[in-house]
Formats: sequence, C-alpha cells, structure tokens
Amino acid sequence: MNDLAKLKKLSGYDLSGFSLVGSDLSKANLKEAKLSGANLSGADLSAADLSQADLTGTNLSGADLYQAKFCGAKMNGADLSNTDCTSASFLDASLVAANFNGAKLPQAIFRNAVLNSADFSFADLSEADLKNAKLSGATFYKAVLHRAIFEGAKLFGARLQSSNLRNAILRGADLSAAHFRDSDLTDSDLVKARLSSADFTNAIANNTNFEEANLRSAVFSGTQVRSSNFDGANLASGRLSRSDFSGSS
Repeated sequence: MNDLAKLKKLSGYDLSGFSLVGSDLSKANLKEAKLSGANLSGADLSAADLSQADLTGTNLSGADLYQAKFCGAKMNGADLSNTDCTSASFLDASLVAANFNGAKLPQAIFRNAVLNSADFSFADLSEADLKNAKLSGATFYKAVLHRAIFEGAKLFGARLQSSNLRNAILRGADLSAAHFRDSDLTDSDLVKARLSSADFTNAIANNTNFEEANLRSAVFSGTQVRSSNFDGANLASGRLSRSDFSGSS
C-alpha cells in the first residue's frame, strides 16, 4: 500500500477496508474513491480531494485534513476525532453520526451537509460555515462556535451545553428543544430562529438578538440576558425565573 499511496492519483479506486495509517496522501486525487471501513488514522490528507468518495465508517482519527475537499462525500459513522480540518470543505456531504470530538474546524464549510446525531464535543468550529446544514440531535458540548454560521440550519434537539456561541449567526435556524445550558451566546444573532422549548438555563445571552424569534415554552432559569432584543419575539408559556433581563426590550 505504500507504493499505491505514493501515486496520489487514486480517483475511483476501491480501497475499502484497507489500512493507510499515517500515509502521506497530501494533495492526492481520491475523487469517487471507495474507502468505506478503511483506516486512515494519522494520515496526511491535507489539500486532498475526496469529493463524492465513500468514507462510510472510515477511521480518520488524528488525520491532517487541512483544506481537504469532501464535497458530496458519504461519511456516515466516520471517525474524524482529533483531526485538523481547518478550512476543509464538507459541502453537501452526508455525515450522519460522524465523530468530530476534539477536531479543529476553523473556517470549515458544512453548507447543506447532513450531520444529524454528529458529535462535535470539544471541537473548534470558529467561523465555520454550517448554513442550511441538518444537525438534528447533534452534540456540541464545550465546543467553540465563535462566529460560526448556522443560518437556516436544522438543529432540533441539538445539545450545545457549555459551548461558546459568541457572535454566532443562527438567524432563521430551527433550534426547537435545543439545549443551551451554561453556554455563552453573547452578541449572537437569533433573529427569526425557532427556539420553542429551548433550554437556556444558566446561559449568558447578553446583547443577543432574539427579534421575531419563536421562544414559546423556552426556559430562562438563572440566565443572564442583559441588553438583548426581543422585539416581536414569542415568549408565550416561557419559564423566566431567576434571570437578569436588565436593559432588554
């Protein structure tokens, strides 16, 4: 396999189940390659093109995926824990139940990707683009989501406890029944977001824009919500206990 890896022109190859641990595949052409169940842990795939590839259940843990392309790739159940995916593109990719625990994802692109039940715990998604992504049931525990874009994304029941969402854009996103306990949403944009039954217990949401958001039955318990905008928001049946709304309107 070492000689094969050196070719770096592997478009359409069937490498299902192969071991390419620690291989140098930087800038490799792996378009439409079949890599389901393969072991690419610790591999260098920086700037590699894996568009339309099948990486179902593939082990990519600890791999260097800097600026790699996974556009339209099938990656359900893939392990991308502790990877460096800085500026990588997962446009239109299918990543159901994928594991991104501890991954570096600054400026990564997930537009229109399917990420239901994916795990982003402890991941850094600063300035990542997740516009219109499907993230229902996804986990972002203690994730860094500073300036991340979730506009129009589907995050029903997502778990965002203890995450950093400062300056995040969640405009028009579906965050119904999402969990924001202990999270920091300072300066975030939640205009017209769907937040019915969302839990903001002990969260910080200062100077946050909730204009025309649906917050029906949302929970604000011990929440700090200073100088935030609720103009036109629906707070019917909401639980607002022990929270600081000073300066909010």
